[in-house]
Amino acid sequence: NDYKEGRADWAQYTERFRREMECDSCIAEMKRIWDLSQTKDVYLVCFEKDGENCHRHILMDMMAERFGR
Repeated sequence: NDYKEGRADWAQYTERFRREMECDSCIAEMKRIWDLSQTKDVYLVCFEKDGENCHRHILMDMMAERFGR
């Protein structure tokens, strides 16, 4: 909510989100999603409108960086 309420800019939000996602359970879940996406369509959904900054894009980038493109 810090980003949505103007207490953090997108760069600060991105840095914090990435840091929070660097735990074992998050990495394991990202791997599970990545592996599933190699054989099936996977949809990450959110409440943000298309074109707005959204953590889904950060998450997709993180998975691609960690597990391949």
